[in-house]
Amino acid sequence: MNLCYQQSGLSLLSWERFLLTMDIAQPVQKDELFWILNCFQVRQELADIQAKRALSEAVMGESKQLKEIGDRAAELAKVHASLVEELQRRYTCPGCGVNNMPGLEEAAN
Repeated sequence: MNLCYQQSGLSLLSWERFLLTMDIAQPVQKDELFWILNCFQVRQELADIQAKRALSEAVMGESKQLKEIGDRAAELAKVHASLVEELQRRYTCPGCGVNNMPGLEEAAN
C-alpha cells in the first residue's frame, strides 16, 4: 500500500481518525499509514519553520532599515545644531552681543 496523504485528499485529523479505527490485524498497512502521518507532520513543521524564518528575516531587515534611519536622523540633528550655531554667530552683533535675527532662539530648540 503506497498512499500519499496529498493524493488521498484526507486532512491530518482524518488520517488520525482513520488510523485509530483500523483493524489491528493489518500491522504492515497500519505502520505504513503511521509513517505517512509522521511525514505529514514533519512537512507541516517544516512549513512552519520556513514561515517563521521568512518572518524573522523580514523583521531583521526592517530593524536594519530603522537603525539606518535613526542614524541618519542623528546626523541631521547634528547638522541642524551646527547650522543654528553658525547662524547665531553670524547674526549676533560683535559689539553688544544682541541677536539680530528674530526667531532664531526657537530654531535652536
